[in-house]
This record gives sequence, C-alpha cells and structure tokens, in this order.
Amino acid sequence: MRLIVEVNGMHYLRGENMGDVRKNNRTRFLEIMFKYGPVSRSEISEISGLTPPTVTALANELLSEGLVEEFGIDTGNRALGRKRIQLSLVKNSRLVIGVEIGVKQILAGLVNLSGEMLIKRSVMITFKEPDTVIRQTIDLIRDIVKECQDKKVIGIGIGATGLVDSDAGVVRNSPNLEWRNIQLRELLEREIAIPVVVDNNVRLMALGENTFLNHWSEVSGLILIHAGYGIGCGIILNGQLYCGNSFSAGEFGHTVIMPNGILCSCGKHGCLETLASGRAMTSAYRQKKSLEDLEYSKIMEKLLKNAENGEQGAVDILSEAGTYMGYGINNLISLFAPDSIILHGSLFHSEIYTTPVMKLIQENHYGNSERITIKQSQVDDELVILGAGALALQRFLICKIVTG
Repeated sequence: MRLIVEVNGMHYLRGENMGDVRKNNRTRFLEIMFKYGPVSRSEISEISGLTPPTVTALANELLSEGLVEEFGIDTGNRALGRKRIQLSLVKNSRLVIGVEIGVKQILAGLVNLSGEMLIKRSVMITFKEPDTVIRQTIDLIRDIVKECQDKKVIGIGIGATGLVDSDAGVVRNSPNLEWRNIQLRELLEREIAIPVVVDNNVRLMALGENTFLNHWSEVSGLILIHAGYGIGCGIILNGQLYCGNSFSAGEFGHTVIMPNGILCSCGKHGCLETLASGRAMTSAYRQKKSLEDLEYSKIMEKLLKNAENGEQGAVDILSEAGTYMGYGINNLISLFAPDSIILHGSLFHSEIYTTPVMKLIQENHYGNSERITIKQSQVDDELVILGAGALALQRFLICKIVTG
C-alpha cells in the first residue's frame, strides 16, 4: 500500500525527497507566472492548489533572486484604499540563447522571459563537416554572450535538422547535414560554460509557437507543419512536446505517399519530401528550364515568381506538390485529430501551393475541418530560435521536462 502525504498543499508519496516537493512547488509557481502573470499571490494559490504560506515563501524567494517584482493595482474599493499586490516576471532578469543549425546557415538569438529577441546573429554554412559547423556555432554563441555583457544567460537551446535524441544531446541522423551520431551537447558544453539542451528544429518550432505565440497554452493537440527545403512537423499533445519512441516523431517528410516513387535521401522511395518539398520542386523546375547552374534559393525565387505570373509549367509544379502535401496533412488529421494546425515556411506563402492543401482538407474532413483551426505562423526564420529558447527556459529555469 502506498501512503500519500500532504505537505504545504502538495501531495506526494511517502519516501519522496522533500527537496523534490519544494522543487515541484517552485516549478508550478513559475509555470503560473509565465502563463498568467501579472498575478496575485492569492490567485497563484487558487490556481496551483499550493497553500498561502507556501506561495508567500516562494514569492519571497523569487523576489530576492530578482526574478519577479511586485506592484500594486487598485482593486476599485477607494473607500478602503486597498491595493492588490501583483507579481510579475522581470523579463530581462534571465536570458537564454536559441540556435538553429540549418542546412544553409546557423541562426542564433538572445531571448528574454517574454520571448523577445534582444540580439540576433547568423553565419552561412560553407562546409557541412561537424567540426566546422560546431566551431561556427560556438563562435556565434560567444559573440552573443560577450555582447549581452553582465546579463544572466542561464542556458542554450539548439535546434538541428534530422533525428535528434534530446535526452542524450545527440544528432543521431541528419541526412540534410550528412551527420550521424554527433555528440552535439557534449561538444558545445566542453567549450562553453553554459548548460545546453538539443532537439529537432521543427519540434522546436511547435514549442516556440505554443509557448510564446499561444501564451504557454496546454492545448490538447497542436501540429506545426514546416515546408521549405525539407518537410517536418512538431506535435504538441496535452501541452507536451511529443517526441515519440527514440525521438523519431515528427519525421513527416519521410512518410511514404507514393510507393515505388523517387528515391529519398533517407533511403526510402516516394517520401512526401520527394514530392512536396522545396527541394523536390526546384529539382523538377531545374530540369524543366535547364537551370543547372543556379542554386536552390535562386531557382525557388524564379519558380514562385513565374507561377504568380501565370507560367503554366511553374503553376503545375506548385499545384501538384501542394496536392501531395494535402494528402499528407489529411493523414495527420486522421491520426491525431488536432485542435490546431500551424503552417510554417515559405512554401505556404504561395496561394498556388496552399489552395490544393486546403481543398483536400475540406473535402476529406468535411464538418471536422470547421472545428480545426488552420492558420499560418506569424513568425518566419526566428521560430526555431524562440522554440530553442523556450526549451532552455523550461529545462534550466522552470526545471520541467517538456517532452514525451
């Protein structure tokens, strides 16, 4: 039989370390500050279930650390002249650095507790060898740390493409970077005296969207779909970032849509990424227009511009790719029945690409589609940075494991 003991309004198993109870109380307190602040002590107690003495002790602790501040708001009872004291996070009291290691460039930013980007830096990737890219990443981080001077940087979040083991901090397999089993966290922490957490870039987009744009929502189901050079998705279930077995969830681009189709970089045939990604479309347009000498970004620019101007070959490529994307998203809706779908990436800015996506969703999920919020993300290339920053905040400040 297990004995349940109540301490300071919190229930825990007998034998559980009291330090863990205190840590859990602090985590809950900080979560409420991020989600609902400014908020009064009595409101924190009501929301959390923590007793007023526990809330008071935690508030005093965080005030002494400079993490929160208090101010009075008139309750409206002018006869008594009383003010309800509100607690609010001091948004620049703690900072995190978010980094995206992409295929073409490394982006990094300094993020505060409100999700504001205080500093942003980037560098192009010229060689994909891990040693070179990691050295560039370290230099970028050091530049930001130096620039923010005495401000408190408590952690670094890194988003990388491919299969990323967040627990071990290892990039297991990144076909686009041509990396396998790279001990990314260890290599970075060896050079930088700041704790590091690593995850997949598109999963972090979903986390950034849900944390800073959805205000730390505990939405039951959110799927962010990114379509650019490659394709991926991030999944939030019951407020948690879903990683799946072996951290392989979200490899949406490598779901097979056309058996016996084109060989994909992952080794399978007919993956969605070979049919609906920017890489697939630029490859088709390169062959069609004999553009062998142009790089990806230049071909994509021509493709989108010429399609908007009515060039039939360009329109056909975008429309067909959008149709395949629609089939893929329909499968996700059938599997997860999400509340919200967020579309992210340059391809979704093209109406020619997006129209068949929405048409297929409406045709295949008639009725249900009206209950699903489908919208484009309001953030472009900064979303991975924000998500990486959110992961660092939750891991190193709130001390909460946010993946499952």
